[in-house]
Amino acid sequence: MPERKEPGTKGEIVKYPVSPVETLPSEYGENGITLIVVDPYRLFSFWEVKEDTLKIFKGELTLKIYDMTYNDPTCEEPPLFLEKKVSQRIGDMYIDVLPGKKYIADIGIVFSEGIFISVARSNHVTTPEIIFPEEKIEIHIEHPSKPGY
Repeated sequence: MPERKEPGTKGEIVKYPVSPVETLPSEYGENGITLIVVDPYRLFSFWEVKEDTLKIFKGELTLKIYDMTYNDPTCEEPPLFLEKKVSQRIGDMYIDVLPGKKYIADIGIVFSEGIFISVARSNHVTTPEIIFPEEKIEIHIEHPSKPGY
């Protein structure tokens, strides 16, 4: 057991049990994708596609990001914002986006004919808007040599 001197114990050595180190599993055995807003201009996405799914569907693993700002979330073909081929069935990436927009993502397979089959759909996220003040802000700084300072 690790040892250390504890204040207030008159120099006695106190033994502490080693804390167990828990690790997250490398995979969960589910098809899934998650979006997280990082800032107004960036999202973070992480996904997992089961090995069995890749055995059934032969094609290129692809991430699609949709801009849902002005669309119904149940729309069959939402407007595509970004399409990116990914090489790993378990992965993550940052995605550059626009402020004040709503996004969702699909991870899926693109077949040689160009047909896309979604394996999993993400949560909906909204990036914060950038708001600039409409009025000028005036700052008055008095100099130390001027009266009133």
